[in-house]
Amino acid sequence: MNEAEYKAAVLAANKAWLDEQVFRGTDFSLTFNFGDIDYSGATFAGQLRLTPDAPGDPVALFSVGTPTFSGGATSITFSLGNSTNYPPAAEPGRTLKIYMDFKITVGSQIERFAAGVLTVIGKVTP
Repeated sequence: MNEAEYKAAVLAANKAWLDEQVFRGTDFSLTFNFGDIDYSGATFAGQLRLTPDAPGDPVALFSVGTPTFSGGATSITFSLGNSTNYPPAAEPGRTLKIYMDFKITVGSQIERFAAGVLTVIGKVTP
């Protein structure tokens, strides 16, 4: 499945599509807000894969903050530290596209709520 097919599938399922960038060697985080829903007791997970349907272990797992319900919305932050070991780009000087997937578990129901592409940009300074 290529990026266009993946994006079309995610959007057809009425899920959020993300197109984000990170410089290699820097922190990265995303915060999601769910209005009018208390997900403070839910379990969240996020991962990176080289392709949307890549077999085996993910490239990285997001660290997941504690969901909080305040002001009528649930907020949750996913983060990757600057030590995340992203694979190298296919060619020196090129960017690397990695696919993101975010899921929520409420009771026994698991649902993807967002997915997308994280473009890893090479760093210039050591």
